[in-house]
Amino acid sequence: MCAAVISSAAIAASPLQFNDQAISYEDCSGKPAIAHVPLFNDDFGMAGPAINHHLYVIFLRAAPPDALNGGTLIMTKDTFFNGQIEKLNARVKHIFGGKMVEVALDWRECGSIVDTAEWTYRFDARSGRSVDIGELLTPAGQIAVADRLQQGWRRRIVGRLAYLDRQLARTNTTADRARFQAGKDLYEQCMDERFGERDARGHVDPLWIAALDAHGVTFKAPACASHIDAALDELGDFSGRLSIAALYPYLTGTGRYFFFNEKTGAAANK
Repeated sequence: MCAAVISSAAIAASPLQFNDQAISYEDCSGKPAIAHVPLFNDDFGMAGPAINHHLYVIFLRAAPPDALNGGTLIMTKDTFFNGQIEKLNARVKHIFGGKMVEVALDWRECGSIVDTAEWTYRFDARSGRSVDIGELLTPAGQIAVADRLQQGWRRRIVGRLAYLDRQLARTNTTADRARFQAGKDLYEQCMDERFGERDARGHVDPLWIAALDAHGVTFKAPACASHIDAALDELGDFSGRLSIAALYPYLTGTGRYFFFNEKTGAAANK
């Protein structure tokens, strides 16, 4: 059993209070290690418990201890990443004058081919509800934003394909030709999957929010290659930033509340 002990070093960040919880666990080699995850209290209604649910039940796969009580959380290898984690870090940021809470998590799992995995949760500080792209943009807005961003992404892939064609035309060695052809095949498939004719549901490639602040949002979309083919992909993830003025026509009621303070009720909706 991998025992994790929660201790409290109280810190505060307006408007939501939280503790920096030190989690003691066993790393991949069985040695003691320490991770730090925020634990929010319930002084502001249900926001704190709702955020804790996301962080502890969904992410850590363990029930959260009572906020700010310095309690002990026992986590087995079956709950804490199956005991296969090398490190875990968390950072808290308050956005829009405290209306939104952002918790950024990064970790490394044992045996992973990725050096560090990252995930960012964003929460409505009124309710603790998770805020994702579907909370900020209407369905039609998500398609419109994707269309706008993908114009630039398409140009990048077209440019890369042109480069690979030039390399194939001037390269004679078998190994180099195979490498350039594999890259060309990768991007041609990516072009077809991302920019081919949409199905009847208006499907678009998934976007996620890489960063946001009072001035705009940086969106990201997955790279053309999987981890297995990453060596062939020189472009990596696709990203693009839009200002709040450009986003305004596509925002939900929740989005207008955060960016423009147009709605202040606890149940700002789409």
